[in-house]
Amino acid sequence: MGSNRLEDLTPDTRRVAEKLIQLASLRGIKIKVVSTLRSCEDQAKIYASNTPEKKVTGASGCRSWHTWGRAVDVIILDENGKMVPGSDHKYDELGDIGKSLGMIWGGNFSWGRDAGHFEYHPGLSINDLCPDSSNEACQEQISKHNAQNSQPVDVVLVNGAQNSNDLSMSKIIVSALIGSLVYQVINRTLSGGRK
Repeated sequence: MGSNRLEDLTPDTRRVAEKLIQLASLRGIKIKVVSTLRSCEDQAKIYASNTPEKKVTGASGCRSWHTWGRAVDVIILDENGKMVPGSDHKYDELGDIGKSLGMIWGGNFSWGRDAGHFEYHPGLSINDLCPDSSNEACQEQISKHNAQNSQPVDVVLVNGAQNSNDLSMSKIIVSALIGSLVYQVINRTLSGGRK
């Protein structure tokens, strides 16, 4: 049911997911990717498996970021290769890493803890992408979205973190450097003219 390949994610989401795995590995957290891209039908089946005792997902059909190629589910493996339970503190540490990269972590979802779920869709909301929640309308929008996002999107990763503050700081630094160079050129020109 669905894919577990990072290659099936949008290029920007894939790069951030790869960075999550890399940074986790540096902290001794071994991750296995278990789900990436899903069809709306697959997501609807998962949603239908929710029970009052155990909620598996809060998103039905095409309303999941998995159907848009912008979500990844992982599990943490212990030293013997066995799955670490989602209540383990290592998922909180992994969640912090994901959030530092600009990801949304499922451990903080209002409907329940989805500790291995990570999304990356900066500035996008499903309601904006697909205001009509019917699967037929959303599937058309998903096709358009995936076609538009088949080319790599530049993502600036600064010291392993990517968010709007990092991007703004990068712009400020570049602007300051350019301003400094322009000032030096003007100052030299004016100084040279007075001699």
